[in-house]
Amino acid sequence: MAYILRANNKDYTVSYHALQRMIERSIPEEMIIAALENGSLIEQPHGNDRYEYQLYDEDLEDIVIVQVIVDEASQTIVTVMDVTE
Repeated sequence: MAYILRANNKDYTVSYHALQRMIERSIPEEMIIAALENGSLIEQPHGNDRYEYQLYDEDLEDIVIVQVIVDEASQTIVTVMDVTE
């Protein structure tokens, strides 16, 4: 059974790889949806699009930066990354 997230009035299939990374990196699906709906879109001329989203985490008292890599043609979330420095 496929894992689906809904954002921007679209259904995105979450790849197994992306789901593993969400778990490993403790990135909740709400953050993925927020990145897709409110993040900055970095279009790639040859490849998957990248959505970057920043938010302040009160528990960490720091800004967290998440990137979501999407194959828009198939509406698949390929991977997710926490790129917080």
